[in-house]
Amino acid sequence: MSLLQLDEVIRLAEHPVLPARHKEQMLKSLKSLSTVVHTAPAVEEKATKIVLSLRPGTRLEDPYPFGIDLPGLKPGEGEA
Repeated sequence: MSLLQLDEVIRLAEHPVLPARHKEQMLKSLKSLSTVVHTAPAVEEKATKIVLSLRPGTRLEDPYPFGIDLPGLKPGEGEA
């Protein structure tokens, strides 16, 4: 099933005339699946870049570096 087909199924399921048992639960699941499908390529690309950067002799420039503003990345943070 393609992403466009999934979006079409969601629109069809949202139609008020469609009688369906557990309609709200079905819509919630379909929308969650759609979110995963939309997000997966970006996550896969980022993971691939990270894996490639860990190979010996490979240096990739990361367009999304972790910044010091992320929790736990400041020196001395979390130490007792």
